Amino acid sequence: MDYFFTILPKMGSFFLLMCIGILIAKIGVITKENITLFPPFIIKVVMPCLTFSLMIENGTTFAALADYGPVVAGQVLSYLFLMVLGWLSAKAFRMRYPLANMHRGCHVGGNYGFIGIPLLMVLFASGEGQQYIPVCAAVDTIFIWTIGILFFTYSKEGGMASGLRNLFNPVIISILLGLIVASLHIELPSFIGDTVSSVGDCSTPLALIYLGASLCFINLKSAAMLKEIFALVVVRMVLAPVAVYAVASHFLTGTETVLLTVICATPVMASMVSVAHQYRLDEEYASAAIFVTTVASLVTIPLVFFLTSFL
Repeated sequence: MDYFFTILPKMGSFFLLMCIGILIAKIGVITKENITLFPPFIIKVVMPCLTFSLMIENGTTFAALADYGPVVAGQVLSYLFLMVLGWLSAKAFRMRYPLANMHRGCHVGGNYGFIGIPLLMVLFASGEGQQYIPVCAAVDTIFIWTIGILFFTYSKEGGMASGLRNLFNPVIISILLGLIVASLHIELPSFIGDTVSSVGDCSTPLALIYLGASLCFINLKSAAMLKEIFALVVVRMVLAPVAVYAVASHFLTGTETVLLTVICATPVMASMVSVAHQYRLDEEYASAAIFVTTVASLVTIPLVFFLTSFL
């Protein structure tokens, strides 16, 4: 129940940040044209800075990676569990390609970067648990852009090649640099460390303001698919994380269990529309799923931790 009372007011803060994004989009500060500049800046600059600073602050070395084995295994198993749920859900609704592929993909691709990391930074504000964030970011990137891409684009050519290309990205590079610096005990000048850390600290407000603004430009023509999206919210964002918590709590520490629960409770990742466009899947469904799950997460994430408090 402690996590529930910690999360509840913070979700209110997240909501206000998203409202700021909506407001500045409505008054024209952010437009449909310039909003496309946000994701590259956040993913290629802000997130790598956050990841690198966390690696250095927590002294994460190559030798210490062995300690994260149980969490990494749990994260991978959680993603596989979500894949099975996505496949079963698509079968239950008798979906066909390309809608079925998109529905499955929405189960696997959670918004770890824009929702998961800000929430984990709040939950682990005291420092305990923050060392897992960059490691899980690496696992998330590798899994989603390789096995995840193949999972819901298996009928398309080039899925694995695209996934492998995505492995070479700024977040992975920042993790490797952080491991090298920490392992070799390199002392960085304070002005470098402080600058990188301050840029990384912008991740939460920037990500949530962007999410809020992006909701104003999402195509909602998929209202006819609300039944399927409602199922996505219930299964992917409530039942799945509660189930993961129930199982993980028997094998992992409390902090590690909460970490996996948050990862599974995140809404559909914001880049799913781009993925749908690239692989010629159902873009309208992706847009509606992002909108509905992002808004719903303000309620479902606290609900998940309320439910798990009884386990």
